[in-house]
Amino acid sequence: MKSNKKQIISYLWQSLKPYKWHLIIILQAPMIASLFVPITQYAIKITIDYLAANKGFSFSALTLPISLFICGQLAAETSWAISNWVSLKSMVFVKASITDRVYSYVLDHSYNFFQNNYSGSISAKINNIQSTANKLFENIKFNIINRLTILISTVFLFWMVSKILVFAILIFYLVFFSIVYRLSKKLHTLSENYTNRNQKISGLISDSVSNIFNIFLFANKTRERSFIREELGGITASEQRMLRYEFYLQLFIGIVYLSISMGVLFLLIYLKQQGGITVGDFSLVLAALFHTLEVSYSLVTNVTSLVKDWGELEESFSVINKKYEVRDKPNARDLMINNSAIEFKSVNFKYDNGPEIFSDFSLKINSGEKLGLVGHSGAGKSTLVNLLLRYFTINSGCMLIDTQDISDITEDSLRKNVSVVPQDVLLFHRSIRENILYGKLDATEIEILDACKKAHIYDFIQTLPDGFDTIVGERGLKISGGQKQRIAIARAFLKNAPILILDEATSNLDSQSEKEIQESLEVLMQQKTVIVIAHRLSTLKNMDRIIFLEKGKITEEGNHSQLIQNGTGAYRKLWDLQVKDASVQLM
Repeated sequence: MKSNKKQIISYLWQSLKPYKWHLIIILQAPMIASLFVPITQYAIKITIDYLAANKGFSFSALTLPISLFICGQLAAETSWAISNWVSLKSMVFVKASITDRVYSYVLDHSYNFFQNNYSGSISAKINNIQSTANKLFENIKFNIINRLTILISTVFLFWMVSKILVFAILIFYLVFFSIVYRLSKKLHTLSENYTNRNQKISGLISDSVSNIFNIFLFANKTRERSFIREELGGITASEQRMLRYEFYLQLFIGIVYLSISMGVLFLLIYLKQQGGITVGDFSLVLAALFHTLEVSYSLVTNVTSLVKDWGELEESFSVINKKYEVRDKPNARDLMINNSAIEFKSVNFKYDNGPEIFSDFSLKINSGEKLGLVGHSGAGKSTLVNLLLRYFTINSGCMLIDTQDISDITEDSLRKNVSVVPQDVLLFHRSIRENILYGKLDATEIEILDACKKAHIYDFIQTLPDGFDTIVGERGLKISGGQKQRIAIARAFLKNAPILILDEATSNLDSQSEKEIQESLEVLMQQKTVIVIAHRLSTLKNMDRIIFLEKGKITEEGNHSQLIQNGTGAYRKLWDLQVKDASVQLM
């Protein structure tokens, strides 16, 4: 959904509003400077008329035109100096405010929003809003305002010479700019289409680069090149359509300019023959006319650029025009944890128009209980956790923590009380220290070291040349999957939330490392309500209770020993299969 003009202007105005008086001072320069262009031309007209009428020469007789010329130049330079100084003191903050507000808005989108959009495309839109808005402002300031001022003031200049000329120039303005306005609408649409394609290719390239190891692993460089080239072909065609339309627009402008120039030239010759104008008038109008045509041409070019930039801005603003899918209620309160009991009551959920994942699902997890979640892929294990974290909104039913409906509490307070160690750990392209500190931003050095030792990553960090200051690379690509998992576990130790979710937390570790981490996790799980998702059933042997999910339904429930004793259950069959596989591997 695109934003309309009022929404965009209103949004940008919120960043400009604190500097509204600065804005007025900034925009006075192009108007004041432009007003003195026709005044300077009129000073030249007075000089020419004086020289044509007098054989002698006297500086005193030219005091007025000389004064007008000097005052005009001084006024223009002074106004621009003031404008640029005030702009230096304010517009840098306006640009920063725009980016900050857009980024903050995007950050509050739901998990689903980021799943359905290219991260590169989102980033491009965020950056594009500030840069394009700045281009629009600079265009208006340096080009459009001063050119419009020149065109309007030229009308009064012509009025002083001949009312016929005023009539001719007004007809030119009316016809010319009306046609250009209509033609610019089509250009606006073409610009939007081009921008949309351009931002899409940014997202595709970002996605491709982020998965560079998959490209290497599957030897698919040729496929990726072909894929990007195909998309670039669409962009090229879109840009060609836009540029072709601009070419025809410029061609039309050239024909109009030639026609009006010839017409006014013949009109001036006629008026001079009739004695209606002086030599100075003839020179003034001819010079002003060609300057006006040049200004009009530049103005159309600037307006064309403005239209293209506006189309680009509208397309970029779609990133904040999408409504939030998951939002805190106006009266939402913070979650207050006493015993961290969790309950799902008659929960119904499905993704958009997809099949139903949970139907009248109910589950109670007691305070301090260690619950294992098992099931085949697609059974709903990860979805259950995502619903608890409010990444998605359930269709009906409720989820409670300490009898508090999580739909009535703030997202931040909910997630601050839950630690998650995911299967696929994504790290920031920052240092190891910064990534670990994400679990507790105000953690002391002693706390960081203690968390790292418990996660069995301290020794590894010590072997690195830069230690804790080592940059892990984009998404942590410079370190192994097992080390990333340990960093995630260290963050969980730091956060020390009352609810802990382990989603295949040891899946990337070898047997020895898994044993070490399991010992650490046993410490981490103490006095917490724990949910453990695992395919490797050996990690669930010490759980208080295990539930087996099939298509969003609980088909089995009990501790490890109880479920093993059920010789015909799905859990027992899965256990026997894993034990058999382990025996084969040891042979």
